[in-house]
Amino acid sequence: MISRFSRLVWAAVVLGGLTLGGSAARAESLVGAVAGRPYVVTVASVSGMKGQPVKAQVVIKPAAGYHMNEEFPTTLKLNPTAGVAFAKAALTKQDAVLSKQECRFDVQMTGSEAGKKSVTGNLSFAVCTETTCDPQKTPVTIELTVK
Repeated sequence: MISRFSRLVWAAVVLGGLTLGGSAARAESLVGAVAGRPYVVTVASVSGMKGQPVKAQVVIKPAAGYHMNEEFPTTLKLNPTAGVAFAKAALTKQDAVLSKQECRFDVQMTGSEAGKKSVTGNLSFAVCTETTCDPQKTPVTIELTVK
């Protein structure tokens, strides 16, 4: 059986490799793990044609020993972005696919002008252990390329 310490060391090595050896886009998509927080947020870059909706995924995964709090009022609030319209700019846990293992928001947006857009927002959620519950807030950025 692998000890918790071994899993943490392994996670640090793997995440360190992604951050240092991976591409810049990959490193930017990992929020939380870089700062040693009890979760990892992954945001995939997306691209699409002007006027056509695209879907970006924002995924939260708790670190080893933690789980998502399914009762917490989990939210993703997106900031207005020039040239980008959202199907919904304030998403709640009812809009998410949420389990103890992860939380995923599918963000639908449409670009109205060509170019690269950085859509920013804020996540609010909680990860818990057997004995503690830790509310978290973290900024996110979705990189959108409109052709």
